[in-house]
Amino acid sequence: MLKQFTILSLTFGLLYATGNRLHANAPGDTLVKHSTDAVLDDWDPSAFDIHEATGIRMAADNDAEKLYLALYIVNPDVQKRMMLSGMQLFVDTKAKKREGTFVEFPVQKTPQEIALYLSTKTQTPEEVQVFREQMTGGMLFLKKTGFKNQQFETELQAINLPNEINISFGWDERSVMYIEYEIPFTRLGGKEALLNKPLSVGIKLKSAELMSSSSQPIRTETRIVAVPANSNQGGRISQGGGSVVSSSSLRSSMPPTKPGIPEQSFWLKHEVH
Repeated sequence: MLKQFTILSLTFGLLYATGNRLHANAPGDTLVKHSTDAVLDDWDPSAFDIHEATGIRMAADNDAEKLYLALYIVNPDVQKRMMLSGMQLFVDTKAKKREGTFVEFPVQKTPQEIALYLSTKTQTPEEVQVFREQMTGGMLFLKKTGFKNQQFETELQAINLPNEINISFGWDERSVMYIEYEIPFTRLGGKEALLNKPLSVGIKLKSAELMSSSSQPIRTETRIVAVPANSNQGGRISQGGGSVVSSSSLRSSMPPTKPGIPEQSFWLKHEVH
């Protein structure tokens, strides 16, 4: 009798455990919980789409609260171009490839900076490491445009603010670059409005503007604009809606630019579950 009771107990235990696993893996649940740490071992390799022209691979996923995006970039020339000319990540909740809502990261460098860094040698591992260190010091902020609850049309914020759009990036021992994004659904209008519907996610490598060597700097009038004192909420640095607090001053403007590397775009669709 005791033996039969033990067998029945084990049977019910296995059934209970199996039921829990089925429930945990049911549609509507994300099987893998992502950590935004630029380590992609929590992503399914088969989930990545590839942009043939650049070799950039991208995947999207979500849980109950956030949309997650992951990129990895093998080509060192594409990495260098992205860090100089900037990259935009678009999210279109209507799945129509509209570019009104986006995060810019890295933020585009000035034509002078692009010209300077393009002349930097990155052939040896040591030179590559020096270039990365120079670039990553300026990759601590992102620009965001078109998201819900923004105070200004375009805002600048740190890449790791709590309960905000977050970004993490890094390289592995093979010099492959990884970038991860997490975007709260509250910034996209709420998950309820998106559930079981597709949205479009796209990236754009911005065009690189190069200085014209024949141009001379000109002097122009500029105004200093201040951000309202109550706009720095949660550590966010806002742009585009301030008031003038100082009279104009004269400085040397950027020389005229000429077209450089053209922009390139890449889109995929993700169904929110």
